[in-house]
Amino acid sequence: MTQQQPESLPPEKEPGSSAADSAPATNRVAEPAAVYQVQQQPLNARLSAPPTHVVSGHHVPSEVWQFAVANELLPHLGTAVQLVYESFPIVSKIRFEHAIDPEIENNSWITIEVVGSGTVAEVLTQMNKFDREMISQVPVEKGARICLAVGGL
Repeated sequence: MTQQQPESLPPEKEPGSSAADSAPATNRVAEPAAVYQVQQQPLNARLSAPPTHVVSGHHVPSEVWQFAVANELLPHLGTAVQLVYESFPIVSKIRFEHAIDPEIENNSWITIEVVGSGTVAEVLTQMNKFDREMISQVPVEKGARICLAVGGL
């Protein structure tokens, strides 16, 4: 008894094949291939925060910072913040704002907004102390560009 080898079928007749599989490459339709390259920023670059400006431990918005640098007010802002803490016994918040006078051209300043507490009379006394110290420690032309606003009474 001899075993016979099964006869092989032509490719187009084999089960599971189609005529398209055996068609010459020139008759096939190919889909275009696209190559994408993805660049990722290093982790430390993605986590870095925008630059922050700080005066005496308080965040200063970029607009205020730019105005202070342009008018040479940075050391005087530090002095003003120190005087706020010396003049007002309770300060719960300090915020800086660049204010522009809508009526007088080219007139602007930095407002230091302070949230404090006390009676109206106490706060007025504290503001007067702040003003006296600013006048004695900051040149008048620089002090005129720094304004104090107290709220939260």
